[in-house]
Amino acid sequence: MRAVSEHRPAQTEPDFADLYTRLLPLARVVAPPGIDGADVLQEALTRTLTRHPDLKGVRDPGAYLGRVVVNVASSWARRSAREPRGSVAMVDMVDQVSVSEGEVERLLGTLAPRQRACLYLRFCEDRSVDETADVLGCSSGTVKSQTSKALSTLREVLEGEPL
Repeated sequence: MRAVSEHRPAQTEPDFADLYTRLLPLARVVAPPGIDGADVLQEALTRTLTRHPDLKGVRDPGAYLGRVVVNVASSWARRSAREPRGSVAMVDMVDQVSVSEGEVERLLGTLAPRQRACLYLRFCEDRSVDETADVLGCSSGTVKSQTSKALSTLREVLEGEPL
């Protein structure tokens, strides 16, 4: 019997792989321009597992890690805002994307990280307002207002420039 219980860590590995797969698209959406979403997710996992090894004591690991991903992306966005504009990483990234991907990236770049996260969680992951609020660690009203502001900003940008 004891040998069976010792294999418990092996059962958590698929959960981490599943969490990584589920959270990578969110990380890519909320990552600041020039930063790879995988790096944001890796930092979020490192911070979380340092505090909560094997995610013990975390009631909803997906929501908790989603919140950490958004916080890491926001932190990196603030840090990159203090750095000089036109960094080499951004120039390299622009050269690597196609026109349509670049256009989407440009549009999403007009939004704050939390607004990008709201749009992604609400429309790409098809989460409810309450689920989105839980992931982002804010109220339902904040999700509604951030989503509304994000859509309004996108409309203004699209009306101002032909694609």
